[in-house]
Amino acid sequence: AWLGWSPVKVTHTSQYFEQFYHFAIQLIKEGKAYVCHQTGEEIKSTREQALQKAADPGSVEGQPQSPWRDRPVEENLRLFEEMRQGRFEAGEAALRLKMDMTSKNPNMYDQIAYRIKYVPHPHVGDKWCIYPTYDFTHCV
Repeated sequence: AWLGWSPVKVTHTSQYFEQFYHFAIQLIKEGKAYVCHQTGEEIKSTREQALQKAADPGSVEGQPQSPWRDRPVEENLRLFEEMRQGRFEAGEAALRLKMDMTSKNPNMYDQIAYRIKYVPHPHVGDKWCIYPTYDFTHCV
């Protein structure tokens, strides 16, 4: 017991990897997620530009965003499957959620939902090479 509290059940996100994967596919089908090839540095730069633009009360047209944000759904589905099959290097592609790029809160700028990592998972081994992020799994 911790602070007089005992958990009813202990779970691990990895128990739900298959469900998260299907949720991600559904988001892609609904046009709410896309495969992005920006590097971490490019994402940071785009977010900084978007924050500067959001701070300006003028027009939001031309809001900085990933050049892959408006890819067709079918292409995103194919690329996400290729991510799962290990056809990209770690860091070469990520699944991002389409969020509010006009927000004054940069945490709302197209968060990463899935990353590629070629590291065996302690609970599921090497079954997966794409992993859902904390931000994705804990909002589902």
